[in-house]
Amino acid sequence: MWIIVAILLIIVIIIQLFLNNKVNKTRREMSGLPIASSFPLSRTITLKSPTNYMMVVSTNCTVCQRIFKELQHKESLSNLYLVFKNPKQEVDDFVKQNPHLNHAHIITSIPKEDLFIKTTPLTYQVNQQGVIEDKMSVVSLKELSL
Repeated sequence: MWIIVAILLIIVIIIQLFLNNKVNKTRREMSGLPIASSFPLSRTITLKSPTNYMMVVSTNCTVCQRIFKELQHKESLSNLYLVFKNPKQEVDDFVKQNPHLNHAHIITSIPKEDLFIKTTPLTYQVNQQGVIEDKMSVVSLKELSL
């Protein structure tokens, strides 16, 4: 009898953890800029690919650190833009320590207030005109069509 109760309790805990993770992911995806709005790009940035990924990241985000490590094994990624929430000087120092981040485009010119995002990473799929087509909370570059 106790074994059945213990097994049921474990199943309930696993389901609860799974649902909580899904809720947090959905919450992150609901934050930020809305789909069909323009991504706040500088006029000096020209998007060359029909599909571009604007990944809002931070230098002190654990998931972002994992994604940064994945960049070590990638060639130049012409349609991936790392949009840092950190101050420019902090990002410059971070990129000097991690030169493989230059495999993607680095953006530090967008004020974090314009991104309407609290937690990172959050990735926007943006078309060539700079319009947001989708947004997703990713934990790996494998989730993107790079």
